[in-house]
Amino acid sequence: MVTEKKRRSRYTSVAWARAPLQESDNFQPAKESLENGSESLNSVAHSWPLQTPGSELAYDNFDDYIRLTERQLFQADHQSDILIADHYSEGLVTRKLDVLLAQGSVSPRVALEALDQSFWGQVLAIYEEEVGMMYPFLDITQLRQELLDGRTLSAFDYATSLYGEGIENIAFLVLAIVSSFEGSKAVKIVSPIVKEAFISTIPKIHLQSPNLGDLTLLTLICIFFFLDDREKEAWRLIGTIVRLIHEQSSQEEHTTLDKISDTFFWSLYTLDRRWSFGTGLPFAVQDSEINRPPLTTNESSHSLAYLKEMVSFCGIASDVRSFFLGTLASRFQGSSSNQDYLQFRVLQWQQSLPLRLKFRGTEDKFDVTTEKRGDYKLRLMLYLRANQMRTIILRKAASRFGSH
Repeated sequence: MVTEKKRRSRYTSVAWARAPLQESDNFQPAKESLENGSESLNSVAHSWPLQTPGSELAYDNFDDYIRLTERQLFQADHQSDILIADHYSEGLVTRKLDVLLAQGSVSPRVALEALDQSFWGQVLAIYEEEVGMMYPFLDITQLRQELLDGRTLSAFDYATSLYGEGIENIAFLVLAIVSSFEGSKAVKIVSPIVKEAFISTIPKIHLQSPNLGDLTLLTLICIFFFLDDREKEAWRLIGTIVRLIHEQSSQEEHTTLDKISDTFFWSLYTLDRRWSFGTGLPFAVQDSEINRPPLTTNESSHSLAYLKEMVSFCGIASDVRSFFLGTLASRFQGSSSNQDYLQFRVLQWQQSLPLRLKFRGTEDKFDVTTEKRGDYKLRLMLYLRANQMRTIILRKAASRFGSH
């Protein structure tokens, strides 16, 4: 029970609404208001107090508001995706894993052979909405095509797969990530397989030139670690991957680098910044050392547009970190002009967002008839991240200036 409450505190995703567990007493008033749809985001926030950060360097406590908002967003979208919602209210992934376990064992190969197309289609859809749209390092369209077309491993052509033989573990890690939304029972089943994949892959990336499949698998393991309340392990591993790709780029090792797209790199960059900022631990690579070209987008992809704006946001976050904790901290001790400048940059970034990514405040309600839920979620996340950064700047500045 303690583990269950801890995990929900760390990542209260929309999937938790699909598999509701017993909420704490503090959450009941907020839940009742969410169900009748009468409460605004602002008033919901007041009913959900922030937890006290574990240390001075823990910035990510604001995510509690973001995760609670995701619950409200799911309630607004209850008329769509009914099949998935109904399945997950019953713990579909957990039940499937239980069946595999009862039949003998759970492994990536067994999962690919035994679980049908409909199930994998649902798993991939949930992953894409919960993780993939914000961090599009995994080509979910390609993975879906390969998984649903190659139904048996005996007929599966690894040579034509984008991820080679690693597709087994990659598919299972996607399943493991989705299973973490259901609860500790599912996580307990998949954790040994995730650990085995981690132990077998880590030496490869250090002893030989890593391929795209290995890097993708390890990035998925990072996300699984984070969802399993192992944020420092996620930070450590994502830093290793980012540094490796950066080193190859600096040394112009094009053989492997040609396969590492800019979308892949910048997705990992934003993960590194998020977990570094959340834990107070160092960035894997400093912005001044990165020689990757800026991310290009197209008009049809909300996901790539979101990622491009988050890369810019992470640049501001890097400067905020330098001002309050880095080498610039002592130089600007007691200076309010730099605080004002950082606030200005956040506001300027928010105001310059493309129209399709702008959130118009608490009255901007989700309408399933005019917008996809995932697109609405991206707009909302950018809005909340901007508020998060402004709050951090004001809190840290008030703490610093108030002590002098």
